[in-house]
Amino acid sequence: MLDKYKDLMEDCSMCNDQCVYGCPAFTINRTTTVYPGRKVYLARCIIKNEIELDENVQDVLYQCCSCGLCKTFCLYGIKGKPRDPVPLIQEIRHEIIRKGIKSDFVKEAEMRIKEFGNLYGDVSNVLKEVKAINKSGKNEGIIYLVDAEVLALSPEIPKAAIQLMNKKNVKPIISDMLETGYDIKAIGFLDEAASIAKNTADYLNNLSASKLIVSSPKAFYALTEWYKEINIEINKEVILETDFFRNLLIVHHSEYKLRPLDIQNFIKNEGLVVYHDGSFMARYLKKFDTPRMLVKPLFTRFEELRTSREEARPLAPAVYPLGLSEDYLKKLANNRIADIMELKPDYVVTSDSLSYAALKKYWEKDKVLSIPEALLMSFVDMEK
Repeated sequence: MLDKYKDLMEDCSMCNDQCVYGCPAFTINRTTTVYPGRKVYLARCIIKNEIELDENVQDVLYQCCSCGLCKTFCLYGIKGKPRDPVPLIQEIRHEIIRKGIKSDFVKEAEMRIKEFGNLYGDVSNVLKEVKAINKSGKNEGIIYLVDAEVLALSPEIPKAAIQLMNKKNVKPIISDMLETGYDIKAIGFLDEAASIAKNTADYLNNLSASKLIVSSPKAFYALTEWYKEINIEINKEVILETDFFRNLLIVHHSEYKLRPLDIQNFIKNEGLVVYHDGSFMARYLKKFDTPRMLVKPLFTRFEELRTSREEARPLAPAVYPLGLSEDYLKKLANNRIADIMELKPDYVVTSDSLSYAALKKYWEKDKVLSIPEALLMSFVDMEK
């Protein structure tokens, strides 16, 4: 299966390892074996049977955030396109697991997948709490998918989103299927992930609704991009949550203005807000403007972080942090928090649950907001 990456494995490392400048793994531990160009070289050695596969090799392959900065910083690219080592790294993980080599952390993840169908365990009680909030409004053929990661790490996000939808007279059907399979694929369990993806698609396709609102940028990417790669079709219009709220609330996009009918329903909060670009929203989906359209009108001041948009440094791994130590995750978050502290903001808004959870854990939790929370905080119910 690694043959499709032959060009990447042969051509990479022709530069002076430019990808190292954007690699969080190297920034944290300064070990040359962990940055992307060296992992590609490692893959070449594996496919040529030049090294013996063992748990040490496996451990190196999990020293990766899947953040995509390596692609952003790649100078040369294959056939005019920047090299993207992340899919190759994920594929090698699968190959090693397929050969029966499993470090303890890989075995633990495998047990959770088999028992719960996701990497976070039983989130059924949290799903019930989210459903209990969904009380009023018209459905109008809308499904709302909240994945297991969001429920486990940041249930405040879907709760705020549903309250805002209800205030705008929208009552979605909340999906009982919580896993797209993408993170499971990313950590190396490709067969299990494909099976979960098929079950998810079958469930969603059988629901009588025309639109599917997705809370997570990563889940949206999985449903719209990865599913195509593995020939799985979703028979609904798939809409990212932020795009749904943009279409619901914003007019004059170039000026970031609320719709005239909604101006009276929103207050402008005093203080400085900054927006952190999550890896999937910025680099995988390249959605830079929509989050800013939603956040900027809600505060008196808005500023960009020192690195933002496609070059934004990650606060957290883009996928489930398998094999990454607590010390690593703390340093990764604090490196980005240092950028945040330069501006001394009153609030930080982010769009993905792993970044949100990292900010809540390592920074000032009362200053951290998701986009739905920022919108809900600014909403004034004129009927009360």
